[in-house]
Amino acid sequence: MFPDSAFTPLTADEAANVPPGSLPSDIEHFTHNVQTTVHEDTWLVRIDHKFSDNTTLYGRAQRDISLVKAPNGSTASVADTVRTINHPANYFLALQHAFSANLLNEVKVYVNRAPFHNPQSSPLPFAVATNEFTQINDDTADIEIGTTYGVIDSLTWSRGRHTFKTGMELRRVRLNQGQTADNTLSFAENADLIGLQLSGIKYIAPWCCHRLRRTFYMPYFQDEWKVTPTLTVNAGVRYELYGVANEATNRTTVFDFNQFHGVCLGSGSFNVLPVAPSSGPIDTPPCPKNPALYNPDYKNIDPRLSVAWAPSALHGKTVIRSGFGIYHGAAQNDDLNAGLESDTYRVSIQPTLLQPAFEQSMPDLSGIPSAQKAAQHPRALQREERRDLYAEEWGLTIDHELPAKFLFSEAYLGSHGVRLFSRGAVNLCTVPFTLNSSGSDCVRPLDQYYPDPNNPDPFGSVDYKSDTGTSSYNALGLTLERRFDDGFSFQARYTFAHSMNDGSVGGGESNGPENVNCRQCDKGPSVFDVRHNVTANSVYELP
Repeated sequence: MFPDSAFTPLTADEAANVPPGSLPSDIEHFTHNVQTTVHEDTWLVRIDHKFSDNTTLYGRAQRDISLVKAPNGSTASVADTVRTINHPANYFLALQHAFSANLLNEVKVYVNRAPFHNPQSSPLPFAVATNEFTQINDDTADIEIGTTYGVIDSLTWSRGRHTFKTGMELRRVRLNQGQTADNTLSFAENADLIGLQLSGIKYIAPWCCHRLRRTFYMPYFQDEWKVTPTLTVNAGVRYELYGVANEATNRTTVFDFNQFHGVCLGSGSFNVLPVAPSSGPIDTPPCPKNPALYNPDYKNIDPRLSVAWAPSALHGKTVIRSGFGIYHGAAQNDDLNAGLESDTYRVSIQPTLLQPAFEQSMPDLSGIPSAQKAAQHPRALQREERRDLYAEEWGLTIDHELPAKFLFSEAYLGSHGVRLFSRGAVNLCTVPFTLNSSGSDCVRPLDQYYPDPNNPDPFGSVDYKSDTGTSSYNALGLTLERRFDDGFSFQARYTFAHSMNDGSVGGGESNGPENVNCRQCDKGPSVFDVRHNVTANSVYELP
């Protein structure tokens, strides 16, 4: 039961906008309060153990348990809620042993786990969308359970003016992710809702859970060389091999525009080919049994060099530092799972009458003619000549010691993002625009591989993830600071910077271009481009 205060009449302006006869004359606003719950517990256990003067052990175990339960949207109904359940955990062990005063080895073992569930709770198993009433969401859930295992072995050896460091990291990624069924019934206006006339249905079949697996191999070597008491050079190289992601049970639907001229299914796929093999694609090699999601990249070599110099002529009051390095990244797992996300059934239904068979989480759409169905297209990922993203970074810093314990610094930082994640589309309409032989769509590049007029190219334009994005960043920084001493500290910073990209700023972050045929046309200032930034703070201890 709700109090009378929860109901208020429409305003005069609102009532004037209601078409005569479309709604009851006594319609009112309904306002209610829904509780939001935020609960979080965390615990941490740490151990430090000294076996001997040469051998020590450090361990840490930490877990966070959080639950957020809130209304599902600003206008959600009383029983329409969404929960965010997240239990991240980290377990870490480090064993350090000194073989001698000049030789040290450290082994680290870790496990990171992030089980994430985002279920919706609704009074209905399906969603109802209208233009004039509060939308009711359905019972669906987004599930991502990620676990990373790793071991790092590092060896440090000092000899004369050199300190050598070498080691390797092995990392294994396991990500189980997916979504339960999602069924939305849409009504265009009030009369359609009363008359049970649907404006459309959007249905995504459940695809939980796919099992993405990856393994990384990352060795490195570094030499810190004390050339003179005032000059130090650091030189190193790192190689990073990111194993190709795969689905543990081969539940994949891999789209390849150039090689497959469509999709190839993994041996564990629940999907079916969009057209019978007799209808296409023609002039195409047979599908491999389990097609790779993408091709590997073996060229991730990262050289790094830095120099630190305190000129003797300036009496040790000035230090100049400069460096350059290349840093590769494995990208987000979601950037690489197009073949997993495609391994489900998505469909849009044109206007039709509401039927009981539609009013469930997994609707029965078998009675709808094929002409009213439009299957949504698979997601595509660049496979040929794909490279992992990386950034080139360089910089120069000059620090000056000033009187009264002040320090003044000038710094320049530059970076260039290369092969960044970007989004676009393939299989676009040819230019000039013409209709195909059936008159149902424009002419597209894949049409030539599906010549059967009764079963034409089934894909249309396909969302495409690739490595063509770029970015650049250049910044000048000036800093004046005084560390806390004699009851006083001060710090002031000024940064003049400019950041540009073509909609791609890193792993998982990209805007679709306005014109997919002209990625360069989208080049411009980044969304986080801040030309001038000034900060200042001070601490003074009262007498």
